[in-house]
Amino acid sequence: MDDHRVMVEIMSSSLGLFPLPDWTKDELSKLKGHQREGLISGNESSLINSVYDSAREFIIGEQQNAGIDLIVEGQLRWDDMLAHPLIVHESVESRGLVRYYDNNNFYREPVVVGELTNSGDVARELEKTSKLVDKPSAIFPGPYTLSKLATDEYYGSEYSFIEAMGEFVLGEIQQFPNTSYLTLLEPSLVVEPPSSDQRELIVELIKTIVSKIESELVIQTYWGSLDGETYASLVELGAGIGFDFVTENKLNLSLLEEYGVPETTSLGVVDGQNTHIESVEEIQKMIKGILETGPDIQNAIINSNTGLFYLPENRFTEKLELLGSIAKMEVI
Repeated sequence: MDDHRVMVEIMSSSLGLFPLPDWTKDELSKLKGHQREGLISGNESSLINSVYDSAREFIIGEQQNAGIDLIVEGQLRWDDMLAHPLIVHESVESRGLVRYYDNNNFYREPVVVGELTNSGDVARELEKTSKLVDKPSAIFPGPYTLSKLATDEYYGSEYSFIEAMGEFVLGEIQQFPNTSYLTLLEPSLVVEPPSSDQRELIVELIKTIVSKIESELVIQTYWGSLDGETYASLVELGAGIGFDFVTENKLNLSLLEEYGVPETTSLGVVDGQNTHIESVEEIQKMIKGILETGPDIQNAIINSNTGLFYLPENRFTEKLELLGSIAKMEVI
């Protein structure tokens, strides 16, 4: 095990979607009010954008203070969680509120009514971030998850819709500045497993993305485990894969044993939805078991299992500190 520890590079990060700092909430409520019309649309005033700019700078400082290795932008503007890149698009109408998976959060339903051209909204966030930190780690929803969160009134079939989302995602991320990693968040691969035809399409879409970007790609899942066929298909691509070991430890370990592991593996071992602060010892024990099960892992990214917007500000800061400290402990 000692030789194995030397071979594994341990890094810390998070899956973004941070809670807004309390002082930011107060400022924004004065500028935008509390009504639905105050939610992000992509057409905010310079004054509102300046508040988000200040919050972004603060949140990057929080990550740096915690010793996080792969700094993310934080997605503080993403009022609609993973649906955000669609909600701000000119070819998308936002309609009634719908439940965000099986939790008590809601987002505006994005209804695609025209061609999904490139908007550059998230690229602009990252451009501002890259002025504060060299080569940030980028976060973006994956094409399958976007297709499941949205409603199609333009492309005509589920297959065509997923395909269009793949092209949209590729177009958006090609506008990003230099980033160290690109994490595509794909919880829907677990929550609503794709059919065989959809799986083949998703693999082709991801294969294209891998060939078009310079950043290392990680496909991040959460809220359970992938089915064997989908996981095996993703492993063959050579991209990194992220697991939610908080929600489903046993089944995810079984995937590693049966199908092998990607060289870069994101370990979702810190609970992003629970205010309980885990002990260093319990997280270390979990990581040790994962690395023993997947001895071919070369790059292990110690992560939260979901975005962190569920947490109050003080607990969010403590979770960051936990992530930063765990990744630097040689005893792993």
